[in-house]
Amino acid sequence: MRAGFAMLALNHEDWDRYERNDFSYPAKVPDQETWGRIIKLADLAEPLGFDSIWAPEHHTTPYCQTPNPLVLIAFMAGRTKRVDFGTMVLVLPWHHPFQVAGELALLDNLLQGRQLYVGMGRGLSGREFGAFGINQAEARERYVEAVDIIRQAFAHEQFSYEGKYFTIPTTQLRPRPSAALSQNLLGAFGSPSSLPVVANLDLQMLFVAGQTPAQIGANVEQFNAIRQSRGLEPNEPRVVLWMYCGENEQEVQEGVDWAVAFNREAGGHYQFTDPNSNERFKNLKGYEDYAAGTATGSGGIQQMEDMRAAQRANQLIGTPDELIEKVREFQRITKAQEFVMICQFGNMPMDRAEKSMRLFADKVLPVMHEIPTVSSLARV
Repeated sequence: MRAGFAMLALNHEDWDRYERNDFSYPAKVPDQETWGRIIKLADLAEPLGFDSIWAPEHHTTPYCQTPNPLVLIAFMAGRTKRVDFGTMVLVLPWHHPFQVAGELALLDNLLQGRQLYVGMGRGLSGREFGAFGINQAEARERYVEAVDIIRQAFAHEQFSYEGKYFTIPTTQLRPRPSAALSQNLLGAFGSPSSLPVVANLDLQMLFVAGQTPAQIGANVEQFNAIRQSRGLEPNEPRVVLWMYCGENEQEVQEGVDWAVAFNREAGGHYQFTDPNSNERFKNLKGYEDYAAGTATGSGGIQQMEDMRAAQRANQLIGTPDELIEKVREFQRITKAQEFVMICQFGNMPMDRAEKSMRLFADKVLPVMHEIPTVSSLARV
């Protein structure tokens, strides 16, 4: 199976200013320094044997701060020669889909045969929708229209579109994308009601929101049952996980602490910690699962020890021997063809993140690459 590296530029040190809404003093760590850190780690991915590099899209907070993942991918493509790339995810309701299609087609051409996996989603953060002036209640419908437009732009020399949100006269997308790009469209979902939407759009599966392996496995079965009912082959998902490889139990427990800190930042970005969070989701069309507690990440703040136990059990955090067993077991449960790993999170120092990546690449990655998947067997 394949291993991906996720580029998350997390300015952990700047959350105090953000949460207090007090910007009367400068950030402890400038964003430029945050980016220098993650670029340094990303530069290790290819020489250490990772297969791909992935970028998210986020705005408005210190969390991930990547307003254009395609710019970041183009930058990293120029610094590498072998690895493929992916988005985790492009949030389609925030953009005009014809512009997105053109940027993807251009990047696909620039990669000159390297693969571009286009993870797409509808978005969750109310702050981000507000910044774009987009009604979040329209997100699912906008997402479905955008996927349709991107598909048509890739498939046809000329096309037109008449929808509820977008009208496009007969036109042409240039440059023309490779045939592979239209096969590399992935849909991310975190709520039960979104699963059939993504499955019926004939997208590949991408899990980015911290589901447990058991939850992912159940979703994969349901997703592929829908595909089977439509006469389609089953999907093998790509799964984003947090990874920390420690030499001993003390280092592993530090990794768990950093994962808990990261979980708090994610909760702050998506406003899950807001006391009015459930009421807001309850009254937001298409997001009712988050109020009901049936969507990923919507369960509020757990007790500390429960949260620590959950991170240790459900993420790739452990010693090399433990991670080898976890990789095998998680792949068995989820049927994943690729794990995309977040290798620095919370307030993890950069030297520890690098040490973890090198230890993982030395002890775990060779075993991971030997795990057979349906897609890897098909390539033989």
